[in-house]
Amino acid sequence: MTMRISHDPAEQRFNEAIAFTARNLIVDAASAFREVVDRWPSHDLADDALFNLGACYLAMNQFRRAGDAFR
Repeated sequence: MTMRISHDPAEQRFNEAIAFTARNLIVDAASAFREVVDRWPSHDLADDALFNLGACYLAMNQFRRAGDAFR
């Protein structure tokens, strides 16, 4: 499988967050997902980033923050 290189900074950061998640670097993933949401709130990936941010918070047992992300 070939991975497409993106020149879109939001997509690049989102992909980095996914890679962090795959390596179980949940704090780093949460930070990257938060950056996508904050810097590019109208990007097509912003909703996915917010959902994944909530999942990261769940994994870190930060249930209130997870709930906020899922709203």
